[in-house]
Amino acid sequence: MALGRRIWEALGAYFRERMGLTAAVLASLVAGVLAGALVARAAPQTTRDELFGMLQNLFRSLGQGEVGGWSLFWLSAWQNLRWLLLLWFLGVTVVGFLGILPVVFARGFASGFAVGFLVDALGFRGMVLSLFSLFPQLAISIPTLLLAAVAAMSFSRELFSERRSRGFVVDLLGFSLLVGLLVLPLLGASLVEAFVSPVFLRLVGPGW
Repeated sequence: MALGRRIWEALGAYFRERMGLTAAVLASLVAGVLAGALVARAAPQTTRDELFGMLQNLFRSLGQGEVGGWSLFWLSAWQNLRWLLLLWFLGVTVVGFLGILPVVFARGFASGFAVGFLVDALGFRGMVLSLFSLFPQLAISIPTLLLAAVAAMSFSRELFSERRSRGFVVDLLGFSLLVGLLVLPLLGASLVEAFVSPVFLRLVGPGW
């Protein structure tokens, strides 16, 4: 409990010191989620029919026990870590500062599109699906990537600061260590997606 409280307080202090960057990252995420949801609702009927067919195939595979397990874990882990590696790369490059917010927007767009499509196609049951199959892993992966984005923007900004009190190597090691630690919660999100979400999908999915 004490360790968890110290970690929470440290994260709070970290974001408060970077309030402007945090606000920009959050705004970009929200804009991406809203844009994704709107695009899902405005997608052509042919596209929506194709996506709905894929959803039906997913439920058939669930019924046969073909979805979930370690294969899904490794796929999910690679997708999550790819976002994290991209944010790290942008943070350590000179022009990367300009690309971090679009990456956050894209991640929000993907999440918003998925939720928007489920709700638009399945109504209330789509909301239930989103809550139990998407939200558990998103509740872990999205805050983790937001922290990585704020850290990347902070580090990239410091590259141009004239008040840097430490050397580049020290700052780079600190930033890289933080990003490395963020691998753990992302792997946790992948475990949830691979072994927990399919259970909920099997519970609410039959008959669709």
